[in-house]
Amino acid sequence: MPEPIETITTPIALEARDLLPETWNALAGAKTFGPAAIERRHNRIVARIFGTQLDEEAQEALDAIDVRLIEYAGKRLALVLLDPAIDYWSKQRQAYTAGDQESVTYGDRIKELQELKKQWLVDIANLEVQLDPVIPVAPTNAEAPIVAQVGDTIEHVTVNPLLIPPSYLEDRTIQ
Repeated sequence: MPEPIETITTPIALEARDLLPETWNALAGAKTFGPAAIERRHNRIVARIFGTQLDEEAQEALDAIDVRLIEYAGKRLALVLLDPAIDYWSKQRQAYTAGDQESVTYGDRIKELQELKKQWLVDIANLEVQLDPVIPVAPTNAEAPIVAQVGDTIEHVTVNPLLIPPSYLEDRTIQ
């Protein structure tokens, strides 16, 4: 087995690497993917879960909060690596026979990754339920709509709604 390719070594990345060791190394070594793509996905997952980037020290501190946080984040990272992994392995030869007739076979690796994806979606959903009180709510740019209550005095931006121009133009084609 070839030497592992140098990639990020945060606790979350190591958890994901432990889940997909051969695939991690294959993606890290692929000219079409590489360590930079793994790191981008890592950073996006961390930002989505925690609302900010966490350095290695902060990620190690997650174990003190709840040991399942690293498992959860690592599994989410491994999950987003499954689609590129399926793409990668679908193009790799698994066995080659030479002789009177050449034969190339592809293993069930793709099918196994697809099944793994289904299982991990369930696992992640279960972990989210368990970790709901612990995982911080990531800030969003969206604002909740304001609902008027009975008796509220509301100032409308447009006094007469009929003054708002239509969102379409009349058909003015000559017939």
